[in-house]
Amino acid sequence: MEASRRRFEYLARLISKWGHCSRKEAERRVAAGRVTVNGVVRREVLWKVRAGRDRVGVDGAEIRPARLVHLKLHKPLGVVTTMKDPQGRPTVAALVPAKWRGVMPVGRLDRDSSGLLLLTNDHALGDQVAGPGHRVKKCYRVEVAGRPEEGVLEPIRAGIELEGGERCRPAAVSIRARLERSTRLEIVLDEGRFRQIRRSLAAVGLRVLALHREKIGPIELGDLAPGEVAPLSDAELAALRRAAAPQPRPPRAPPRP
Repeated sequence: MEASRRRFEYLARLISKWGHCSRKEAERRVAAGRVTVNGVVRREVLWKVRAGRDRVGVDGAEIRPARLVHLKLHKPLGVVTTMKDPQGRPTVAALVPAKWRGVMPVGRLDRDSSGLLLLTNDHALGDQVAGPGHRVKKCYRVEVAGRPEEGVLEPIRAGIELEGGERCRPAAVSIRARLERSTRLEIVLDEGRFRQIRRSLAAVGLRVLALHREKIGPIELGDLAPGEVAPLSDAELAALRRAAAPQPRPPRAPPRP
């Protein structure tokens, strides 16, 4: 019975797992009646599909597992983390060689930030790394104006509340160097709220001069030059999958007698 269950995949999840679009987009396509299973339109995202046996089609064309691509990019300053920009600004899409087209950024880096960015068509893994419930740690090198004391950083370490009542999880913040008019920090997050580092530092009165991401989980930027892209090695990919794997929930405490 258990082996039989493992042969099935939910329809929307299978489309995403095969690298054709994100899980949310797959759910939208299914709900819109754009997806067929063995020639029959199925609108249920949790419809069970026998991978390798059932024929899945989107917009009238049968789909198959795409060749999964996993890349790391050194995003330069001034480049927008998107594949298209209506304002005509430089995007990361222009930095990806044609042989790897079809990948999408995993998470974001601000236009005024630089450093490590992952790109992939492996949407299932991308969701695990950057989805709302992820816990993959990201390490940043940040330079701020002035010479703040340790106490100024404590609210960020404790889990600062941003404007609108949005509360962040505790972040690891350490002072790496004190310069004449600025301070270099290392900040490690395990979440990715919109402009979280800049907003958190602004909330304690600090202005960001430079922000650079050095690491995502076990993946390091290494010696990639700005604008350079490289595929993840087998060892890097395996380590990233381990880091992004969903963590089991702790067992519930037994009820009190």
